[in-house]
Amino acid sequence: IFHSKYQKMEPIIDIMNGTQRDSNMDEMHAKQLRKIMKEGSIKERNKKWDFFKKGCIDRILIHPKNHPSVEKSMNFISIFVSLLSDDEMKIICDHVCSRLQSVNKMVRQRCCQLIGTV
Repeated sequence: IFHSKYQKMEPIIDIMNGTQRDSNMDEMHAKQLRKIMKEGSIKERNKKWDFFKKGCIDRILIHPKNHPSVEKSMNFISIFVSLLSDDEMKIICDHVCSRLQSVNKMVRQRCCQLIGTV
């Protein structure tokens, strides 16, 4: 599910792809991603959050089928969100809530599922 031409975002992509290979490592991957999201200047961190929201969360929300990779990613995001500060959690929740107005029922269902796990 996760591919990108953005070279600076490769560590995020690697972690998200790693969650597809071994879900037993989700907590470790979540901690790694948390560390990556904290690194860099404010501008760099904002770019990472934008990429994560649009390149990772949105791709999961709009995926047309119930697929095991989508469920694995949803579980991983739930673990990742549990590690976030209140301000960072708000970033994710605001983003997911903005997608609740989608016409697509599956997108709304996945949004509710993500919000429910937070």
